[in-house]
Amino acid sequence: MNIFSCILSKTPEGYKYHWRCKELRLNHLFFADDVLMFSHGSKLSVKHIMDSMALFSSWSGLIPSINKSSSYLCNCDSDFTTWFDTLSIPRGNLPVKFLGVPLISSQLCVNDCMPLVEKITSRLQSWATILLSLAGRVMIIKSIVHAIEAFWCNHFLLPSAIHATIQSMLTRFLWKGNINNKGGAKVAWNVICLPREEGGLGLKNMAEWNKAQLIHHLIKVITRSKSLWATWVNSTVLKHGHFWTISIPTDCSWIWRKVLKFRSMALQFLNYSVGSGDSFSLWFDPWWGGTCLANSQTSSIISQCGLHHSAKLSGIIHNGSWRLPTPNRMHHHLDPLLIHWLNTFDHPTINSAGIDMIQWDGIDATKISTWHIWSSIRSRADLVPWCKAVWHRLRITRYAHHQWLVCHGRLGTLARLNRFGIVDSQQCFLCISGRETDSHLFVHCTFSRWILARILGKLGIGIIGNTWLALLSHLADLHDKPRGLLALCLVQIYCYHIWRERNARAHNKGVFGPNKLIQGIFIDFIARLSTSHWFSNLASSRTDLHSCISNLLL
Repeated sequence: MNIFSCILSKTPEGYKYHWRCKELRLNHLFFADDVLMFSHGSKLSVKHIMDSMALFSSWSGLIPSINKSSSYLCNCDSDFTTWFDTLSIPRGNLPVKFLGVPLISSQLCVNDCMPLVEKITSRLQSWATILLSLAGRVMIIKSIVHAIEAFWCNHFLLPSAIHATIQSMLTRFLWKGNINNKGGAKVAWNVICLPREEGGLGLKNMAEWNKAQLIHHLIKVITRSKSLWATWVNSTVLKHGHFWTISIPTDCSWIWRKVLKFRSMALQFLNYSVGSGDSFSLWFDPWWGGTCLANSQTSSIISQCGLHHSAKLSGIIHNGSWRLPTPNRMHHHLDPLLIHWLNTFDHPTINSAGIDMIQWDGIDATKISTWHIWSSIRSRADLVPWCKAVWHRLRITRYAHHQWLVCHGRLGTLARLNRFGIVDSQQCFLCISGRETDSHLFVHCTFSRWILARILGKLGIGIIGNTWLALLSHLADLHDKPRGLLALCLVQIYCYHIWRERNARAHNKGVFGPNKLIQGIFIDFIARLSTSHWFSNLASSRTDLHSCISNLLL
């Protein structure tokens, strides 16, 4: 394809590029085995493209499939249209889909996004027949569904209705395993989308991720990234304009209009670190406290300073120090904004490296990813104290998600169901005496407490704390960290098995009994340690812990 690109690049005299591509001299794009070619609506220009394809076919033996090709004409005269029809290239209609997304410049509506909704729906329905745990469904949403949606988000700002529809389907799938079953959400979606450190499951709020991806495009423009799109925007769309002060055009594409509207949000996290000043515009870059010194309404400031519109910031820096311009005294009435600037100039720090740099939240903007931007603009919550007690290195994924529900107080205990008016009795199924709450079920219940004392006693640890969260906090803060980590893993398995025993009794599916329950806990515990490299390395240095675990099943 490089040969074909070279052939197309050798344009004859009189060749005209498409009017939006002439600045970059762009007449083709490749993606895998697809080729997009652009041309002015003239016979010479189109004939060059056809001759180039014929020459390349004669050299390589690769012949384009005319039946799979489409042509799109706009604002062409009748003589050219008649001649073009003789080429027998099928005519297509806009909008057209390419790589699964619609190529449109107008506002994206709900109907345009229905292929995305239908694709996600078909995937979720195909997984409904598979018996998946909560942990399995979380992994599928993270790795597959979010990736499908993120591909669209990288090109468009999706309508809020589409985000809401997809979120509704994911909520049903996460809690019910089927998108047709409503209700039953145990934790709010905005909590689920928080990081684990803040009590969530690490899923992404795709509406926020969508904004982050568009802001990433904005950053590519201001840092003059080498990406083709950023280069095209700077050379064709902005031309001699300035990104930060340009007004939103009435005839621009909808996505470009949205990028421009995100300027105010981006400025909250951007910082122009001044070095030599050669890369920054004196008037039209927000290097001074996040604001530009001039715009289309304040051009008088520029003339009063006696500096040109295209002046760089280096024009007021001399030997690493600021040298402010002297106002032109021929102007009897100086602009108040100019006077304010000269009087309040706080002499921003000039970095010692002498390199101009645009930073996003303290990171070089040329090196940031969409993740960095999203982590800056996303919704936040307070850190939860039990994060490390749930998501430790010895966790069993399925059991960790169950323990996450316990820490949020969202298990369907009888006390919780009674509060919603679903059941009348609150009597614990295990001890047949206490009121079944989370703390009672896992800490105070005589049946559970006897088992908890037995399994922690094997590690030489006693029960401390009146609540489940207090117990986890005690184990996480143990001075003997390896022993505390083993105890957290053991308690996590205990939590899952106690809940399973409770459900078996509640639904009359038999009783395991305390001894069998303890044996099952130890079997899962040893199975987890057998796959841990951390424990393998620990066994040689902590013979006391190794001997305790070796005797668990004796």
